[in-house]
Amino acid sequence: MLHVTPVQRTDVSVLYCTEQALAGGVMRKRPQDDVPSHKRPLLSLPDETISEIFIRFLPLYPEPPPLAGRYSPIVLTHICHRLREIARATPELWRAINLVSLLHQRAGKDAALGGPIWLDSSGCLPISLKYDCHYEAMQDSLDGGLLATLVQYRSRWEHLVLYQGDLRQLDAISAPLPLIRTLTLVCARRVPGSTVPTTTVALHSCNLPQLHSVHLVFIEPMSITLPWHQLTSLELGGISFDDALVAFEQAEALITLKLDIYHSPFQSGGATLVFSFLKTLQIVPYWAQHGLFHLMTISAPALRTLHISEHILGGGTSERICSLQEFITISGCSLHELRIVDANMSETTYRTAFPGIQFIEVL
Repeated sequence: MLHVTPVQRTDVSVLYCTEQALAGGVMRKRPQDDVPSHKRPLLSLPDETISEIFIRFLPLYPEPPPLAGRYSPIVLTHICHRLREIARATPELWRAINLVSLLHQRAGKDAALGGPIWLDSSGCLPISLKYDCHYEAMQDSLDGGLLATLVQYRSRWEHLVLYQGDLRQLDAISAPLPLIRTLTLVCARRVPGSTVPTTTVALHSCNLPQLHSVHLVFIEPMSITLPWHQLTSLELGGISFDDALVAFEQAEALITLKLDIYHSPFQSGGATLVFSFLKTLQIVPYWAQHGLFHLMTISAPALRTLHISEHILGGGTSERICSLQEFITISGCSLHELRIVDANMSETTYRTAFPGIQFIEVL
């Protein structure tokens, strides 16, 4: 059966008919236009209803559907002439595109042709885009200007996930992005701490007025200028605490902070970082052999949810409990949820030590 999101009970029979139409049009390849309409009850519905049913097959935006295969919107264009026209006239089906998955299945040339066609069908809607600039099969299409072609749609980019081998590839998107709300940048290798000025990219707040969520992997904040002060969600991975300081010191409005970082051997001193509005904090150690992240570096008086690796809390049972108690006391927060991963201690131990925390989970 095709996967569908929860729908009303009255829609079930219609969705079943849709699947039967897919089975006939895609698996058996028989000409649907020759089948009497009374044998296809789906076609008795108004175009607007059929369009809404099609949309319910998609993952929740901004998550993109597959670009190929049975669960792709392309399948809907293979059933019959009428359903093909309805699918093409439904821009919501084409507003999220995942070129990363496509590039691992096809040559870069195919992606260069398919990407713009998909986006053209999205009408004037905001766009969610995942794109891999580093995948080796993409080199020919990169030389052919695929990234430059995609940049032509940047005024409609709302969610962007970009994999690149070099920060210089970001120069193509340094122009204004008026709708961008979430930005994920993943570098194929860790950006060296001694980056030369030509690799430093500036994406200022005047170019990103709607940006509120950023996720960086293997990218040092010192190598990219972002409007840190307007972010409410920040996720950093694969870098040291020292390298993240540039973002920490400016991101005063954070509500959610997720860290997969480590303390460098020559950790900078200084006062504890205070995040006055932070409600959710998630910390897991990265490259533990380089030194673990110290919890006491952060103070979050409004914190409600803490997800943390037990490795960060110290050595023995008493030491770990004391470390966590000290953090809560210094922050002055009232935790509602505590989730401990990589745990050796039992859930009972944590519940006994923290009876005031409503939800405790140990994994």
